[in-house]
Amino acid sequence: MASIEVIACLIYGSTSPIIRQQNVRIVLSRTIYASDEWFHPATN
Repeated sequence: MASIEVIACLIYGSTSPIIRQQNVRIVLSRTIYASDEWFHPATN
């Protein structure tokens, strides 16, 4: 979780709102995908 917080801080510190928005989408999509990869095998 610490790494996600660090990435979030770096994104928030970005000077460009457009880059920040794109990075947030990428991080969220990767986080959701990782959650699916982590939890789905346990439920099957």
